[in-house]
Amino acid sequence: MFMGNLELLALNLPLIPYIAKVLSIPRNFLIPVTLFFTLMGGYIGRNNTTELLILVGFGVCATALKFADYPLTPLLIGFLWVGLDGE
Repeated sequence: MFMGNLELLALNLPLIPYIAKVLSIPRNFLIPVTLFFTLMGGYIGRNNTTELLILVGFGVCATALKFADYPLTPLLIGFLWVGLDGE
């Protein structure tokens, strides 16, 4: 793992200016592209439409909680805690 981290460090340091240019992409283009790749990645994982519905459901839930000024960090820690206990 140490060697992999060193390799990523060597690869990412020269790429920092190019990665930072992603921030200059307008949101009205970046958000649909991100959603497309997220949904495609979720579907390609197991070719199951139910997982897409779960993904969209969690996204809608997280957005609603964000608009309600609910801190999402404790929610994420709770999901991880329950996920680790369930196995």
